[in-house]
This record gives sequence, structure tokens and C-alpha cells, in this order.
Amino acid sequence: GAPRSWPTTLINKYLQTGAILNSNNCCCGGHPIRSLRRFRTLASGKPLCRNHRNEIEADHGSQDLFMRVGIPSLPCGNFLSVVKIIEKAGGSAEIVSQPSDLQRFDKLVLAGVGAFDHGMASLTSAGWADALGELVLVKRTPVLGICLGMQLMCDASEEGSLPGLGWISGHVRRFIANPPAAIKIPHMGWNTVQVRKANPLIASTDGEQRFYFVHSYHAVCRDESDVLATTHHGSDVTAAFNRDHIFGVQFHPEKSHRFGLQLMKRFLEVPC
Repeated sequence: GAPRSWPTTLINKYLQTGAILNSNNCCCGGHPIRSLRRFRTLASGKPLCRNHRNEIEADHGSQDLFMRVGIPSLPCGNFLSVVKIIEKAGGSAEIVSQPSDLQRFDKLVLAGVGAFDHGMASLTSAGWADALGELVLVKRTPVLGICLGMQLMCDASEEGSLPGLGWISGHVRRFIANPPAAIKIPHMGWNTVQVRKANPLIASTDGEQRFYFVHSYHAVCRDESDVLATTHHGSDVTAAFNRDHIFGVQFHPEKSHRFGLQLMKRFLEVPC
């Protein structure tokens, strides 16, 4: 299911007990909640703040309230910003330290930065690759790869010698700076993307879409139908791909402000 706002039954429960919930950084602007109408006016359409989220989860558990997203804890990235954007989008995110714990989650995010071989070695040595393969390929758990995480989903990379996960058929190539119109490597900064097919992640009807990129390598899909969106850096290159429940983005949603937030909301809404 889609990420849910605070269920009416739970709001009424707190009102009946006379509870007044308040917080300095609250989803309802820090105002006391004394009526359901007041809550709807202040918090409608906004994600729960951490204080309200924690209080409800303590009483009712998070399973039926929020879309749970697991993020493998790999030694190739700082994942706190990814956790924050998932929570801001209305989900519940956790950095997972053990591969066996991934089965507790509704969706997965494979994030990371750095070299391809280091990323693959981190996945295989600790058992992440097998656990992810079981969930993604057998149980068909929706997954989003970000930056290096997207590249690891491919068959291989020019950056290294280890095989990739092979979830998306394709290879990762390095940008080539050909004179006279040499491009800057890495491709760094904001750039627009062009949606290439109907998809649940990036709407082609939302006008210009801008995301933040930092990469020297880019995925080349063997099947053009897997290309979800492209960006232009010297030539058109894959900015995002998708096959069924598998998604990958070369840019950083967590650094892309409102565009990244909208994308993460859409990922949370992908059916499980």
C-alpha cells in the first residue's frame, strides 16, 4: 500500500484520552492537537514528525502504518540522508546491519558511492548479494538503486573486474571526453532528465525534472525498453532504468530537493 497519513481511528484514540501532542519540529507545525478538524487543517498531506511517529509505533507497531524501507549498511556510503528523505516522504526507513533482517521490510534501497569492485565485494563478502537476490528476484520486493547502487544492478562495469548483480542486463561505461567539445568528468551538479517511458517513478507530466548528479560512469542498458529516463552530458545517457519492480537512478534523490522528494514518494507508492 501507499504511505498513509495518521489513521483517523488513532487520532480519535488520542483525543478521547485527552492527550495533547506537541513538538517543536512537528508535522502539525508545533500546534496542540485538540480536535480532528484542527489536525486535518494543520497536518493534512504532511508526513508524521518523528515524535508522533515514535509514539504511534510504540503503541501499535509500524507494520500497518508506514511503508518500511530497508537500506543495507555497506561500507561505501553515508545513508543517513537517504533515511531522512524516506521519512520526509512518509515512509519508515532503517539502516540494516544483517542481511537476514532485510526480509522484515516492504521495500529496499541499495545506495552507495565509490568504486564498482569495492561495492560488489562488500555485497558478496557479507552475504548481502544472496539475501538481496532472494528478496528481489524470488519474492519480487521493490528495490531502488541509487548512484553506485544502480550500477551494481548491472552485469559488469569498465571500472572493475567483478561481475555485477545482473538484475538489469547492461554494462557500466566511463564517460569519454572527446575534443574539441570535451565534457567535464565527473558529471557533477544539477541536470535535467527526459522521461523515456511511462513509469511509476518520474511523471512526464510534471514539467521539467532536475536532479543532482555526481558520477564518472553511466549504465548502458542492453534492452532500450529498460531505460526510464536520460540526461544529456556530451550525449544522452541513462539517468534511470526500470524493469518491473526493479528501479535504478544515477542521480541522488536525497540531494535533489523537491524533485527527489517527489520521486521517493512515488517509490513508496509502488505496489508491493
